[in-house]
Amino acid sequence: MPSLVHFSLDPFSRRMRLALAEYGVHVELIDEQPWEPSPDIFEINPAGTVPVYLEDASTPLSGIEAITEYLEETKAARVSLIPGGVLERAEVRRLAGWFDGKFYAEV
Repeated sequence: MPSLVHFSLDPFSRRMRLALAEYGVHVELIDEQPWEPSPDIFEINPAGTVPVYLEDASTPLSGIEAITEYLEETKAARVSLIPGGVLERAEVRRLAGWFDGKFYAEV
């Protein structure tokens, strides 16, 4: 079963949990406390940040954009969260980036 290393109050982790639910991907949630990072987090993501998506034990994916693109490319057969043509998809990415910045700074 895939895993998501996350912090429940982190907006990027929240976005990943929502996206995974929309794609219908059931994951094991692994809590990580940002103020007291575990040694394991640095093994799977040298930056020590969350979220980190683990499709399997040997392939950690970190970074909100990288995980989002991976999920869209591998899980979108059922539902696409970035639909449309090239320009529409660029607009979705722009809005997601804007939202991430605002949400992270203000919430």
